[in-house]
Amino acid sequence: MPNFHLPFLKQKKEDSHKATSREYFLALEISHGVVKSAVWSVINDKTQVLSVGASSDWDDATPDSLVTASDASLTDCLSKLDPQGKISPDKVIFGLPPDWIEADKISPSRLQFLKIISQKLSLRPVGYVVTPEAVVRFLAHSEGVPPTAICLGFWSNFVEVTLVRLGKIIGIHEVSRSPHPAADVLEGLSRFTHIDMFPSRMLLYDSGLHLENIKQQLLTHPWQAPQNRLPFLHFPKIEVLPPDFTVRAIALSGGAEVAKASGLLPDQEETAPVEPPSADLGFYPPSHPPSPAPLPQPPRPHPYPPAEASPVRNKLPPLPNFKLKFPRVSFSPGPVLVSLFLILILGGLGLAYWYLPKSKIVLQVTPRTLTTQFEFVADAASPSADLENSILPSLQLSASVDGSQTTNTTGTLLVGDKATGSVTISNALDTPKTFPAGTTINTPSGLKFLLMESVTVASASGSAGNLLVGKAPAKITAAQIGSDSNLTAGTTFRVASFAVTQISALNETAFSGGSSRTVAAVDKNDISSLRSQLSSSLNSSLKDKLSSQLSPDQLLLAETLQTETPTESFDHKLGDAADSLTLSLSLSASATAVSRSDIFALVKGQIQSQIPEGYEFSGDPEFTFSVLKASATKATIQTQAKASLLPRFDSAQIAQAVSGKSLPVASTYLESLPGVSHVDVIFSPPLPKLLLVLPRLPSHISVSVSPQ
Repeated sequence: MPNFHLPFLKQKKEDSHKATSREYFLALEISHGVVKSAVWSVINDKTQVLSVGASSDWDDATPDSLVTASDASLTDCLSKLDPQGKISPDKVIFGLPPDWIEADKISPSRLQFLKIISQKLSLRPVGYVVTPEAVVRFLAHSEGVPPTAICLGFWSNFVEVTLVRLGKIIGIHEVSRSPHPAADVLEGLSRFTHIDMFPSRMLLYDSGLHLENIKQQLLTHPWQAPQNRLPFLHFPKIEVLPPDFTVRAIALSGGAEVAKASGLLPDQEETAPVEPPSADLGFYPPSHPPSPAPLPQPPRPHPYPPAEASPVRNKLPPLPNFKLKFPRVSFSPGPVLVSLFLILILGGLGLAYWYLPKSKIVLQVTPRTLTTQFEFVADAASPSADLENSILPSLQLSASVDGSQTTNTTGTLLVGDKATGSVTISNALDTPKTFPAGTTINTPSGLKFLLMESVTVASASGSAGNLLVGKAPAKITAAQIGSDSNLTAGTTFRVASFAVTQISALNETAFSGGSSRTVAAVDKNDISSLRSQLSSSLNSSLKDKLSSQLSPDQLLLAETLQTETPTESFDHKLGDAADSLTLSLSLSASATAVSRSDIFALVKGQIQSQIPEGYEFSGDPEFTFSVLKASATKATIQTQAKASLLPRFDSAQIAQAVSGKSLPVASTYLESLPGVSHVDVIFSPPLPKLLLVLPRLPSHISVSVSPQ
């Protein structure tokens, strides 16, 4: 049989590229006092770190020290990869600390350091990355979600505090080191102003120090204590990144961009930005990096480049006329049909697994309480509400009521008759005496009697041994009621203020007619109690009468109620003997009313202006108020308002971020959201634990927020 040589198609560019020898690159991380290195290459269209060198210290001040440390680390790195010394890459990407960058360029003094390293170590710089940015991007790539954390780099003289939220660096602050790591971190965090909530995750990366000891000190610090005044929702989880994490991040995330610019890597992988620091340093200008996405996307297939056109088209010689004989093969349709049936079932299950599952995500958050206090004016002259100036229109109401009420008296009164009788008044003085009506005559026991009419008693006559006193009869009555004044005959009385030896009185007959008894009477407490009870009852009726004039939306301000008493009449006076007391009373009142909806709109507007960014109302705000002062047409009202707030989330963005992610990865991302304290994910239909992956279609994921 003749031997035919068929022409082959020209090899594609990617195939020819793979056929060539592999190209190796260097990554050199320069940090304060420490240098690290790695060797990386592109293998199977991915950047891979092949070797990591030991860290080497330098004095952080002189280029010679940096050259020595870099040479030691690179030598160790290459010897681990190739002990025979056959691999000697010279292209290098630098990882630089943030303070080496000024206005998006390497500072001139630090650029001189890199030139000296490149010259003395025969290196060809191809770009640089800022180390914290490479770390953040590498975290997103390795964990599958944009990280939200506090990254802490502990160096010999300072702490580098980087705040990251959803893969975006909010800011970087450097704090001078002290013997207390927690105090240094507190200082760095306090420089981030206008932060509602700090991430509950801290990541410590390689400085060559004993990070485990620092971690233990940070774990014992009370991050949520009130005196810290730091908004931590939960006690932060503290992790120590591997010692070679940063140099790997520089090589894998930053190096991938360099590989793409050099044509070694298809333009499909998201990488960290790599900047060309200076043309004088000989850096290769990389292509513009793609904009960061919320989560790393799955790689898209990259087409092979078209084969180059051949200038001469090869023609095939005519084939000889011969027949090919194939052996007969017995064919049974059973296994084929079974295979097709299984393929259809597996394909249907795969489609169902892709399109049918649904998930419900419930984010439990801790509400924040916002309280405020303000004043507003209810003015009857205002035609409409002026919420901006806290003025509301008011309605003036008036009403009048009257009524009467009777109560039993509680006082007592002694009533009765006075005793009466006659006496003979004797005058032993040498002058006559006249006593007007009402002159007091007292018994030795202290009973008091009064002359009922005026009496003149003649003077005494005769000598000392034969003295004749002057006498005159008189009628008297007891000064008090009661039977005690019914005296027996023969009682001697003292007249006025005269001594009995001078002027006296004697009753020759007994006194009679004196009697007494106790009856009910009007007491002052009866008057005040009856007035209070009737006033209270009429006031309640007044409020009901005023309230009946309100619409469902209006609210009566009870503190503005002003009452008047036009008439008040009691049927007995104080001290009158009476078994009961009746009061007739009439009242009139005026009050101010305001609209509930106006007050609610005012309260909500006042709170709305104080809600921190990223939060929203959880239900309607609550409020109470009191009237500070009121007049006939105006009332100044003080209001205390309270509202419950929940973090505001973009449900569509969250669903997009977690679609297709495993439950642990999705839970880590969801728990890193601000304010989230617990996450519940409900799958429908229920799936085995090994298959718990959130639906690939974001529209099949619902997100709800529930207060804890």
